[in-house]
Amino acid sequence: MTLIHATTIARVKTLAGITNADKDTELTAILASVSQRFEGFMGQRLAQESRTVEFSVQPRANAIFLRAFPVQSITSVKNDQRWDWASATAIDTDLYHLDGDSGTLYIDYDLQSGAKALQVVFVAGFGTDTADLILNYPAIAQAADLQVLDIYRRRNSPAGSSKSLGGNRTEFEGPIKMLPEVRETLAPFRVISFGL
Repeated sequence: MTLIHATTIARVKTLAGITNADKDTELTAILASVSQRFEGFMGQRLAQESRTVEFSVQPRANAIFLRAFPVQSITSVKNDQRWDWASATAIDTDLYHLDGDSGTLYIDYDLQSGAKALQVVFVAGFGTDTADLILNYPAIAQAADLQVLDIYRRRNSPAGSSKSLGGNRTEFEGPIKMLPEVRETLAPFRVISFGL
């Protein structure tokens, strides 16, 4: 499993107005944590890589949700009630269609039903590396910029604190959470798990 970052330290430093390398170690740790939180929130990895997943098949099933998207390609689709994937014959590519943006595989084939009776090998993810992710999904990178910067600015009071804003006015900042605009950006990429 590969962890790629959702943005770069250089982008965060530009946004924060930081011009030296004094905070690079701290920012790198925050960025790694944010990237991991993004994966947890979305329920899928950022890195574009090959995945092998087995699915239970219900009678008359013709749509499989691959639990990761965007999907770049399908390597193989096999159906075997005995789980003998090495000997199972792959379903012909003419018998299925992929909606890569949603990660939905439509199958025009009479599948054998059963627990974990379908194996799909596919390539999915947002980028082969951080630069690729930034190029193809700039909104995710910008969300990471904002979240890293928010954590960096609040690093000395992560559990929250009260602040005097002049005179008698006091404002309370709660614990660090994912920013609302970050959640809004990531929400369309969340994988919904239906269980097996």
